[in-house]
Amino acid sequence: MMMRSVIFAAVIVGAATMPEASLAPSLTSGAKQISSAFRQLLMQVKPTHSDAPKRTAYQTEVAERGDIVTTVQAAGTLNALVVVEVGSQLSGRIKELYADFNSKVTLGQVIARVEPEMYEARVAQAEAELEMAQTQVLVQQAQIERVRAELETAEAKHAAAVGQNRRAQIGLAEALQDMERKRPLAQRNVITAGEWERTQNAHESAEAQATSIGAEELSQLAAVRAAQSSVSMADAELANMLAQVKQREAMLRQARIDLERTYIRAPVTGTVVNRAVSGGQTLAAGLQTPILFTIAKDLTQMQVEATVVEADISRFAVGQPVTFTVDAYPDRVFAGSVKQIRKAPQIVQNVVAYVVVVAAENPEELLLPGMTANLEVVVARREHVLKVPNAALRFRPKDTRPDGRRLAVAPSSKLAADRGMEPGSAGQVFVLGPHDEPRPVPLRLGITDGRTTEIVAGDLTETQPVIVGPAAPGPEDEASSVLIRFRFQ
Repeated sequence: MMMRSVIFAAVIVGAATMPEASLAPSLTSGAKQISSAFRQLLMQVKPTHSDAPKRTAYQTEVAERGDIVTTVQAAGTLNALVVVEVGSQLSGRIKELYADFNSKVTLGQVIARVEPEMYEARVAQAEAELEMAQTQVLVQQAQIERVRAELETAEAKHAAAVGQNRRAQIGLAEALQDMERKRPLAQRNVITAGEWERTQNAHESAEAQATSIGAEELSQLAAVRAAQSSVSMADAELANMLAQVKQREAMLRQARIDLERTYIRAPVTGTVVNRAVSGGQTLAAGLQTPILFTIAKDLTQMQVEATVVEADISRFAVGQPVTFTVDAYPDRVFAGSVKQIRKAPQIVQNVVAYVVVVAAENPEELLLPGMTANLEVVVARREHVLKVPNAALRFRPKDTRPDGRRLAVAPSSKLAADRGMEPGSAGQVFVLGPHDEPRPVPLRLGITDGRTTEIVAGDLTETQPVIVGPAAPGPEDEASSVLIRFRFQ
């Protein structure tokens, strides 16, 4: 209240000090009286201010002990752990759909059907071709039995011819021997001419018979070889037909597989997160398989794929705790942990970055694939350490003392706060000296959370005040600024 009176009086004093010509005559004497009274009031107020404690020119905060957690922010996209795209290996028209968006499906469940008529016809055709091939095999097997029987007959005839030829050769040898024995007798006329002639005729007859039987043996041998060739050809034909049977069996299996593929089944148990086809739509399976559904295997287990720049990737490690929020639930914090740090680099706006995969539980299935997650990853934690505000590390006083002497500054020329508070970096704060002048204190810094920084080493104690900035103007300073505008006479 007294301060307001002083300010009001100062205004009156200012009026009193104005030239008399500028004031009305009736006001001049009154202003002089007020000025005199104001001078007396100042003399009363002055001792009151001199008795008040002197206010320092700096704001301070105390160094304290507490926990510091260093985090790194990143953004990523939520995805299910396993996402399977279900396609069709067949061309055709969709006959019916049995699943839709958000449908819960199980492994092997039919979720769509392609029109099967064409594939049923292919199965029937393959069955008929297989049956025909099997019939041809039976016919060929009968043919083989016939030629094998002919071979056996030829071999028997050849064996008989060989025996006859052997006997004919024996008879020829005996006839020749008999003729050679009687030849000297005939020359000495020991035997009659008729007997000699009969001996010669017997030899010639045996020779002719041996020649004939030898030719028959050769003929039967040729028949055996022909029969053997027929058997070989029949066997080869049978093998070819058996191969055709296997081919037809394979074609039938393929036709049945294609028919089974007209049933589009879920490859995993999960939730349908996308449906890309409608009933009656025609599919064309060519070089690219048409996608029908997208199924997330388990939405209770999610992962965030976050992009982290190379300057921060060294701060990440597998197993680190992670918290994140999503725009759909801004007031809710979700938790997870670093699952994987992929080594493949990515170029994002000419900056090298890496993908960090964060695993997160989603029991309520609030998190959905494609949501943007704003991550905060804990990269360092210190408990019950001495710490100071970062404002104290950034503060720099003027380079002179009130007495005009130069102010000593610690050797560190660049603030650790400006360098990101790297662990082990040097820094300094200022404390109040004996005459309330700033005194530098060199420090060795640890980690920071962006607001406070760990003090690893230095001449600083707990609860010791440190300067964080210049003091804000007080009420006395405001009064002084008003009073100095007036000149007392």
